[in-house]
Amino acid sequence: MELVPLLAELVPAVTTLEAEVFAGRDPWPDRAFRQEAGNKHALWLVAVEGDRVVGYGGGWLIAGGVCHVLNLGVAASGRRSGTGEAIMRGLLGRAAELGFTGSWLEVRKGNEPALALYRKLGYKETAVRPRHYSDGTDAVVMVLKGPPLPGRGGL
Repeated sequence: MELVPLLAELVPAVTTLEAEVFAGRDPWPDRAFRQEAGNKHALWLVAVEGDRVVGYGGGWLIAGGVCHVLNLGVAASGRRSGTGEAIMRGLLGRAAELGFTGSWLEVRKGNEPALALYRKLGYKETAVRPRHYSDGTDAVVMVLKGPPLPGRGGL
């Protein structure tokens, strides 16, 4: 598996995977990924195996040294294989190289595999946003303070 930046030519495959991963839960449209691919304040990585996109993740680099992770998706065949963790470690590592010292994200309450991954990386649950998602599901807000370092989660 190789992690590569989100480029315009990968957007159709990422959009297709997004529709599979988030079926019935308001998947991001093609135009959103196209905007992110051209956003200089965004950091996106795509996991590729051969000629197949197996995962993606990204977020915004916000003034003040924080990376807001917006989206992470992994093909069903790649779940629990380390793909999501590799994408997150890549994102956090790249953000740290750029001087970012923290991160935050929102995750669907009840998404135990995602919550476990983020906890493993050092994120802490800080709040709940009631009915955050369009289906009325709550979001758990998680924060990673300080640079991601070996031994404390993160890289």
